[in-house]
Amino acid sequence: MSSQSRYRSLFWPIILIGVGLVWFLSNIGAIPNFNPLALLNLWPLVLIALGLDLLIGRKSPLIGLLIGLATVGAAVAILLAAPNLGGSTQAITEQFTEPLAGVTSAVIDINSSSEPVNIHGLNDSANLFEGTITHTGSVEFQTSGSSEKHIKLSQNGSNLQFFFGLPTANLRWDVGLNPGVPVQLNVNSASGSVQMHLAGLQLSGLKVDGASGSLTIELPVSSKPYTVDYNGGSGSLDLTIPAGTDVTVTLDGGSGSLNLNLPANAALRVEVQDKGSGSVSMPGGMVRTGGSEDTGTWETSGYASAAHKITIIAANLGSGSLSIH
Repeated sequence: MSSQSRYRSLFWPIILIGVGLVWFLSNIGAIPNFNPLALLNLWPLVLIALGLDLLIGRKSPLIGLLIGLATVGAAVAILLAAPNLGGSTQAITEQFTEPLAGVTSAVIDINSSSEPVNIHGLNDSANLFEGTITHTGSVEFQTSGSSEKHIKLSQNGSNLQFFFGLPTANLRWDVGLNPGVPVQLNVNSASGSVQMHLAGLQLSGLKVDGASGSLTIELPVSSKPYTVDYNGGSGSLDLTIPAGTDVTVTLDGGSGSLNLNLPANAALRVEVQDKGSGSVSMPGGMVRTGGSEDTGTWETSGYASAAHKITIIAANLGSGSLSIH
């Protein structure tokens, strides 16, 4: 066996020494406000250095040593330049409000990460929006417009605490919306669970983008038709539609289960446009009005003349299941 094949790279020993060096520098205050999660955000740098070590670092101990030292030096420089990289590990609670005065309609965007989210109607409030947000890192709250208000609440960056199994028990988003004006609500969630108790709200439309978190949605009764658009991933959806509501629900699923709870004797139309490899379960009494074996249109008796109609469009089910009952 040649000396080169017996050689072991110095890359990983140098990296371990570098981690210890970073902690030492933070303890003496050389790296202010050091956040241990910042090291997790440096994984692309480690991957690049590891690739270089595999390509050229095994040729000599000196090259492996230089790659390791360069990686540690780059990491320290990045942490010195951005000591809060990765977000704070300390949970903080912030409150955000927007007054209702003068507002006739609103578009509200809520973009969350891994924190549980609860969205509900407000009672006897002079505010259009009230949010109590307990989070790590930073949250951005933006408002624009006067009578037609646009509100955006967003998590900046991902919540590394959740991804790496660190404590998240206190993290939570609680958002209240005023039922006095029509609201277009857009919710984009990542891995956190989302509960929307929207009864009483004037919902002009709802758009939901879900990833791996579970969503529970209770829709409001409305005298005007409105639409619900759901784009899902691996998370589950539990959607409840009340009686006396005209609503069109469009579903673009992934691998999660979709469960729709309808009122008794609802006038229902189901359009299956792309079933994928998933399954569809519909209530009894549905009559096919068009389409092929796996795709098509089904309606309940008297749908065309009903006062209130519910339309479910399965645009793409992926590999998930759709259950309507």
